[in-house]
Amino acid sequence: MLVLASATALVASATALVASPLRPAVARPQRVHSAPRASVVDPFAGADLDLDAIRKAQESMLEKEAEKQAAEDAAEQAAAWRALEETLPPLSESAAPVLTLYRDTNGWCPFCERVWLQLHAKGIPFREELVDLRDKPEWYKEMVPTALVPAVKYDSDGAITWESVDVMLQIEERFPDAPPLLPAEADSEARARAERMMAGCADVLGAGVRMSYGNANATEADRAAAQANFTAQLDKLDAEVAEGGGPFMHGAAFTLVDAMYIPMMERWAAQLPITTGIVLRPAEGEEPRWPALAGWLAAMETQLPAYADYVMGDVYSWSALVGTFQRMFSGNVTEPGRLAAIKATTLKADMAANRELVAAREAPLDSHRLVHRHAAARALLSNRDNVLADAVNAAPKSQPQLRRLVEEEGMPRNEPTLAKGLREVCRRLLDQPDEGVMDLAYADVPAEAAVVARGCMPRDMGAASAAAARTALLQLAAEAELYAWKSSGGLL
Repeated sequence: MLVLASATALVASATALVASPLRPAVARPQRVHSAPRASVVDPFAGADLDLDAIRKAQESMLEKEAEKQAAEDAAEQAAAWRALEETLPPLSESAAPVLTLYRDTNGWCPFCERVWLQLHAKGIPFREELVDLRDKPEWYKEMVPTALVPAVKYDSDGAITWESVDVMLQIEERFPDAPPLLPAEADSEARARAERMMAGCADVLGAGVRMSYGNANATEADRAAAQANFTAQLDKLDAEVAEGGGPFMHGAAFTLVDAMYIPMMERWAAQLPITTGIVLRPAEGEEPRWPALAGWLAAMETQLPAYADYVMGDVYSWSALVGTFQRMFSGNVTEPGRLAAIKATTLKADMAANRELVAAREAPLDSHRLVHRHAAARALLSNRDNVLADAVNAAPKSQPQLRRLVEEEGMPRNEPTLAKGLREVCRRLLDQPDEGVMDLAYADVPAEAAVVARGCMPRDMGAASAAAARTALLQLAAEAELYAWKSSGGLL
C-alpha cells in the first residue's frame, strides 16, 4: 500500500510539471495597447490524444516503480536477516550423520519422541526428514510398509527399521558404545527387569489413553472405571520405580525404559490435573500421590540435558492442546450434562494455558539462560519462512482457532511488519543492541506484529528455549499493542 501511494505521488508530480510552467512568472512592466488582446490558445487543442495509451503508460510506470520498491524492500529484508544470522554463535563441530530419522512434522508423536530422545542421549549424529502425517509422500509409503513414523535408515548399509521399540533396540545393537542405554548382559536380571518395564509401558499407555480419549458417550460409571484402572497402573509403576532406587525408572542412570515412558507422562503431568484431577507433579509443599514418579519427572527435567534442552515439551503447549481436543471431540456430544463438563474442562485448559502465557510475559528475558535464548533464536531464524507463512495463512491445516492475519476490507496483509517483528524478537534473544529496529517494527501497522506471538514454538526447541522465545514474543506483542492503542488515541 505504501509502495502504491509513493508511485501515485510520483505520477501526480510528473503530471503537475507538464501542466504548470517550469519557472514562476516574473513581474515585468506592461505596455498598454488599445487593440484587443488575443485569447489564450490551448496547445493541445485539436490534438488527437490516445487516452488509453496514456493510461497504460501511467500503469506501466506504477508497476515498474512498485517492482523497484519491492526489490529494494526484499534486499533490505534479506540484509537484515543476514545481519542477525551472523550474530549467532557458531555451533560446535559435530561428526557427520550416520543415519536418518523420519519423524512427524509437528514433533508431537510420542513414538517418534522415544527415538529422538535416545539419539540425543547416546550422542549419535543424525539428520531428520519430517513426514506430514496428513499427507504422507508416496516415497515414504513405498519405503516403510506400515507408512507409520518413526523410521530410521542407516547410512552404512541402507537398512530401514520402523516401529519405535524395534528402532530403539536396533540402535542399541548397532551403537553399543555410544553409551549403552540397556544392561549389556542379555540374560542378566537387570536386563530382564528393564525389558519387563518396557513391556509394561503398553499397559500404562493403553489405560491412560482409554481414560483420556474414551468413548464420548460413555457413562459416568465407565469413566470412573477407566480412571480407577489407570491409577492402579500408576500405583504399580510407582512401586517399580521405587524398587529400582531411582531417580530414573531403572535406577541411577537414564535408560530406554525412561525413553519409553516420558513422552506420554510429560503430557499427562500437564493435562491430567485439568481433565481428571490426577496430579503427577504436585506443587511445592504438597505430598505426592506417586512420590517415585514425581522424583523421576524432576530428574528427567534437571539431570538429563538431552531431554530438557532438545526433546521436552512445554506446559503451555500441552495445556493448550487440551482445549483444542475438547473442542474437536465435542461435536457429536448431545447430552447436556456431558456438554457442560466439556465446557468446564475447556475453560480450565484455556485458563491454565493463559497462566503460562502471563508468567512468560512477566519473566525478565535475561532470566532465561543465554544458551537457551540462542537456541530459540537459531530455531526461529531457520524456521522463519514457516512461522511467517502460518501467521498469514487464511486456511491453516491445523490450529484453525488461532487468529491469523488475513485481508480485511480490502486492506493487504502487512507481512513486512510481521517480519520486522520477528527480527526484533530474534534481536532480543541474541542480546544485540537496538539500532532502530524497534521503530521499524512499529512503522506500519503496530498491532499486527503481535500476531506472530500467538503461534506455537517450533517443536525442535526444548522447553527451556521455547520459554525464552515465548517471553520475547509476548513482550514485543504487549509493547506493539500498547503502541497501537496510544497511536489511535485510545480508540482501538
